[in-house]
Amino acid sequence: MHLRLAAELSTADWALIDRTTFERASRAAADDKVRQCHEFQRLHGAQHAGPRTDTKKAVVNLSGRPLEDAAYAALGKGLNYSVAPTVLPIEDFLSGVKRAVRSLPVEAAEEVRQETVRILRASKKPKDNLSGAERRALRALRNNADLTVLPADKGSATVVLSTDDYNRKIRALLEAPTYRLLPKDPKEAVERKTTRLLKKSPLPEEVIQQLRPHGSRPPRLYGLPKIHKEGAPLRPIAVDWWSFGILAYNMIVGLTPFQKRGEICKDCLYERILTREPKMYPVFIRSYEQTVTERSRETVGCGKEGALEIKKHPFFNVSSSSYLFSQ
Repeated sequence: MHLRLAAELSTADWALIDRTTFERASRAAADDKVRQCHEFQRLHGAQHAGPRTDTKKAVVNLSGRPLEDAAYAALGKGLNYSVAPTVLPIEDFLSGVKRAVRSLPVEAAEEVRQETVRILRASKKPKDNLSGAERRALRALRNNADLTVLPADKGSATVVLSTDDYNRKIRALLEAPTYRLLPKDPKEAVERKTTRLLKKSPLPEEVIQQLRPHGSRPPRLYGLPKIHKEGAPLRPIAVDWWSFGILAYNMIVGLTPFQKRGEICKDCLYERILTREPKMYPVFIRSYEQTVTERSRETVGCGKEGALEIKKHPFFNVSSSSYLFSQ
């Protein structure tokens, strides 16, 4: 096309078109460069935020015991702060890779293991990002069974509680009629039922072996202190049907209903999870499917029928199990 235009147009017209397109492309490239630089600066600032200026505001001590300044400094970095290891955990890396390549062909798995060993041999210990006093303070907190450190229910604060106080509040939550004591652990029965369903499915044998449950553990209940309320009551955290609905949404859409496409700010996402209802439904998610992710006392699965209510939901009304497994 370029050569045909050059042959059919006059020299003056071709020179004008060539100069115009070159200038437009140059301006577009310059604008794109400026935009990319701004985006890099924004992402770099979000991912490499500076340390908090007032760590004592980021750490709420409700234990009644004084904390050292080094403990405030270490905890003030946040519970998601990645502490540089003093020694590279080579054994952990290798065991993790061994589990990950279990389903690969023998030759491919061996190639991955050899490449991992090569990378680990050439790696160096990262630069220490904690002072000696901060490491000693964290070690003392970890070895102190009388103190419990956990995140606040809202915001990014770190809370230090008395372990006795935390256990007392958890026991008070369990005394509510919402929970009841089961006569025995149901996980073995659930594993057997799941295995039977897998054997009846049209899935290939290698896929069934990968999906077969083993070593299951029941979900654990824990509480996050509501520091914005008097007495700092705990909000119970456990896997529930609402979380299941969020997971189903994530599998369908590729994002959580609180997440914005391309968003980097994790604090913004956490704030929406804590304070807002999921409202960002794509047009292809129908209204009755949205009820799976609604967080209220009427949430499906929270009634008297329990899991049966989930199974009866129109979202799971698939007439053919082979069709479901093929999706």
